[in-house]
Amino acid sequence: MPRHRGPRKPPASKKPPLTHFVCLPLVTKASRSQLKDSVRKFTDLVIPKLQSSISVNGAEAPVSSTTSTIHPKAIRPVGTLHCTLGVMSLNKLKLDEAVKCLQELDIASMLRKTNDNEAAPSDQGASTPDPLKIDLKGLVSMHSIESTSVLYAVPIDHSGRLQDFCLSIHAAFKERGLLVEEDRPLKLHATIVNTVYAKGRKRPSPKISQSSQPESSTANEDRDDRSSGHGWRANATLKMDATAMLEQFKDFTWAQEVALDRVAICEMGAKPIIDECGRIIDEEYMQFATVALPT
Repeated sequence: MPRHRGPRKPPASKKPPLTHFVCLPLVTKASRSQLKDSVRKFTDLVIPKLQSSISVNGAEAPVSSTTSTIHPKAIRPVGTLHCTLGVMSLNKLKLDEAVKCLQELDIASMLRKTNDNEAAPSDQGASTPDPLKIDLKGLVSMHSIESTSVLYAVPIDHSGRLQDFCLSIHAAFKERGLLVEEDRPLKLHATIVNTVYAKGRKRPSPKISQSSQPESSTANEDRDDRSSGHGWRANATLKMDATAMLEQFKDFTWAQEVALDRVAICEMGAKPIIDECGRIIDEEYMQFATVALPT
């Protein structure tokens, strides 16, 4: 007699490929030098070097084996630093709709909101709201600190408007069905380390030349970026124990008094920036559309 089997489980639905994201870029004309210096200082500490110590926030910190565990490509290039507000999977038609959504945002009204969504009396009738300024501080793990793939800095807004402003933008895109659903609330963060970009690479020798700056993403890396590099999906298979590193950088200041100057829709997959000598000096995400913030 033929054996009877139970009903087959339906195949798990595939997650849509991520193509774009809406974000607050953190690199401005004013903030670039601060961020560049901070990322360089961080890199000098966590990548094996010949010196024995380096200054962290003005104090001498030893370069120990516990902090020299990151492949240089896991450290995100300065030009990529941003806070993601939502990720999207868009075709050409949907991309046009997303750009329209961005352009129709009432930025001034959103920025005048307080934490309980009421207009602040001192701001009512004002033609232009105050600039949205942040400090970027600390180093936090996205996962368990003993086994993590993503470390990020926290944006601190002393005016108390940042979270609600970002939630308003997130809601506007969500209402139009443009965002890929996430199973966690919006958590503002600036990714500093993501091991997905170092996956499958051999550890370099301590002598790192200037030409070993971040390189262009390969096709495989681009797919990793789309599926693993953003938001709560950022969970690469290459893990590290960040306990000592998080303790050392818990009070680290990446940038201060940064006036955020735009909201942007960017394409997944950072592109290399090449100087006149053909060297890759940075990476940036292609911005399809932006709206200005008051500065």
